[in-house]
Amino acid sequence: MPPTDYKPLKKYKKIYLTDTAMNDTNANYMGRIIGRGGSTQRVIEQRSGCKISVKGRGANNQSKELYENYDRLHVLITADTDEQLEKGVDEIQKILNGEEDAELKAASERAVSLMNGIFN
Repeated sequence: MPPTDYKPLKKYKKIYLTDTAMNDTNANYMGRIIGRGGSTQRVIEQRSGCKISVKGRGANNQSKELYENYDRLHVLITADTDEQLEKGVDEIQKILNGEEDAELKAASERAVSLMNGIFN
């Protein structure tokens, strides 16, 4: 029997951006994953049940923790279950492969409209 304060370990996956993806000035992958004001990131997190963050060299300013800057640029996906992790990975892979679905775009735009107070 585990202790009462026991928490199972979270599952995680790192999806590294390729060098060509990082150097492609026409496809802003990090901007598309995070979205305006974090809207796309929040929608993906709600749909999949996982936590998404962008880590590695170039993902943050230098005042944050320095150890993150040693790793290549990647998307870190953490979840409680394998199913949640798989959903989150699928969503990120769609964006990185240019297969972003219309439902995700619409949900992201709705979130931005709600933040701006112009959604009817």
